[in-house]
Amino acid sequence: MSLSQMAVAKIYGRAAEHKITATALAEASGISRVTLSNWRNGRSSPTMEAFLTVEKTLEEMIAAKANG
Repeated sequence: MSLSQMAVAKIYGRAAEHKITATALAEASGISRVTLSNWRNGRSSPTMEAFLTVEKTLEEMIAAKANG
């Protein structure tokens, strides 16, 4: 498993932990669910900018759920 796959797997894990779907995360991040899936399965790798966008979006979604 590549480093980018491990990082994306961590994002998927945090999303699942907070009951956030990959589809919702992808839409909120402005990428397709297929792209996110391709990153997870190693078919492609995210750019650093794209990865950080998804990570930031996930943290914002988690915070929004926590705040109600």
